[in-house]
Amino acid sequence: MPKRSPKAGGELVPITLDDGVELDYCPVTKGIGFDAGEFSVLTLLAEDIPAFETAVSDAAETPYPSPMGTQNFKEVRFDPDHDVRIDVCLESGGIWLDRGELEKLQAIAAHLDSPQSRVLRAAQHLKEHGYDIVDARVRE
Repeated sequence: MPKRSPKAGGELVPITLDDGVELDYCPVTKGIGFDAGEFSVLTLLAEDIPAFETAVSDAAETPYPSPMGTQNFKEVRFDPDHDVRIDVCLESGGIWLDRGELEKLQAIAAHLDSPQSRVLRAAQHLKEHGYDIVDARVRE
C-alpha cells in the first residue's frame, strides 16, 4: 500500500537521493517524509533529533496521521536551542518536514557537530529534480 501524505491525503512520491536515502515527497504540500534514521544519515548527526528525550517530553499532539506508522504525529522541537518544530512519529521514529522546514534545519545544522553540506546537497537534489521544497513566503 502506498504511503499517503499526512496533510493532503494524496499518494507520496518516493525520491532516492544520490547517497541512497529514500525520501517521501508530497507534491501538493511540498512536505518531505524521512523514515527512522534517514535524517541522521543525511545530516551526519548521531541521531535524527538532537536531545530526543527532551524534545519528546515537550511534544504536542497533532491531527496528522503518520504515513510511517498507525499513530498521529507529535510536534517536537528539533533542537533545544532553536524554536523549529517538526512532526515525528513516536511509533516508527519517522520525521515529516513541512514546506520550508528543510531550509530552517539546514541553518541549524551549520551550528551542530555535523557539516550542513549533505543537507544542502539533498535540498539541491530535490530542486534539480523539480521538487519544490522552499516555503513560497521566503521566496517572494
